[in-house]
Amino acid sequence: NTHSKIADGRMEILASNIACYVEDVRLINKIMESNTTDQAIGYIKDAGKLDIFENIAEKISKKSSEKVFGEIQIGTIVFSNIHGFLGSDKKGRKMMEEFKYE
Repeated sequence: NTHSKIADGRMEILASNIACYVEDVRLINKIMESNTTDQAIGYIKDAGKLDIFENIAEKISKKSSEKVFGEIQIGTIVFSNIHGFLGSDKKGRKMMEEFKYE
C-alpha cells in the first residue's frame, strides 16, 4: 500500500530502483526529496528511465506470487493517475492485450 501512513517507503523504492540504472546522485536525491510519487515519476520520466517500472512490476508480481504460494497467476500493471501507464510485467502486458487497453 503506497498510501499507507504506517509503512510508507515509496520514495525509497523508487530511489533504490533508479540507483540500479544510473549513477546520478542528484536524480536519486531529487526522488528522495519528492513530496509525491507523481513528482518523483516526473524526474524519472525527464531522465528517460521509465523502463524501471517494468523491473518494479516484475518484482511486484514475484513477491505477490510468493504470498499466494504460486497458486494464482499474478500480473502487474504500474500506472499513475497523472502520468498514465508506466510499465508492466509480461503477464500484465497480456492482461492489457486481453482487455484491449491502449
